[in-house]
Amino acid sequence: MLAARLSVSTAPSASAAAADLHVHTTASDGSLSPAECAAHAHLAGLQVLAITDHDTMDGVAGARAAAPADLLVIPGIEFGCRWPGSSSEIHILGYGCDPEQTEFAGELRALREARTERASAIVRRLNQLGLPITLADVHRHAGQGTIGRPHIARALVERGCVADAAEAFARYLNPGAPAYVDHYRPTPGRAIALIRAAGGVPVLAHPGTIADDAVVRAVLDLGLAGVEVYHPAHGADDVCRYLDMARRRGLLVTGGSDFHGPGSEGAPIGSHGVSRAEVNALLRLLGLA
Repeated sequence: MLAARLSVSTAPSASAAAADLHVHTTASDGSLSPAECAAHAHLAGLQVLAITDHDTMDGVAGARAAAPADLLVIPGIEFGCRWPGSSSEIHILGYGCDPEQTEFAGELRALREARTERASAIVRRLNQLGLPITLADVHRHAGQGTIGRPHIARALVERGCVADAAEAFARYLNPGAPAYVDHYRPTPGRAIALIRAAGGVPVLAHPGTIADDAVVRAVLDLGLAGVEVYHPAHGADDVCRYLDMARRRGLLVTGGSDFHGPGSEGAPIGSHGVSRAEVNALLRLLGLA
């Protein structure tokens, strides 16, 4: 099965990047298992891979167990955060966190519960709209991973309610759509504090998607250690702007594909990332170099 899935990947056989520091697995809303992601990273010629699932670190162990000796897997996480007084969603990546640290572990439990409650509320709204979807359908797509809207979208596709996930989001699941339900998210300041308390390194994810550099600068002032400069959502101007911003502030420069699976959002593993010199700066902070 693994070989069959690898054969349809669009990942290149070699990559200019030495490290991809933003990859999702089935532990959250990715479509490939942690082991499959490690295999894709190896085929892409990567030396370092970070597993950064949404609100969970459950995919890290599987990727590490499957990774060959020449592929270093860094534990990571991605928090979706609420910016006070704004509709902007801020994403904070955390590298090298201890998932057993008391406050950090408690936050992950709270986020999992909030996601489950949200999924139930969304399913109820979809049922009220006449769509024959069940919470069991959603859990089947999520497996043991944290539940997200992509799992609901997949269930809608499976039931024949929509043609694809893009239609599911556009018609039902995006903010403002009839089945959208908000859920608890920490503020960026809390996410940064949690990551640091757990011994991790906090980095601002894909700042270009925030679409407001005043907010970006305000978040950077909260004590972040780095900026995700290289990302599929960033054009050349974005890369130059955020690279300059990181260097002026003395912050780490990171990057990644935001891989969610072949044909999904993000880009192929290894298509975006950082050089060996850039990742070494992160590894030194983590005590891995």
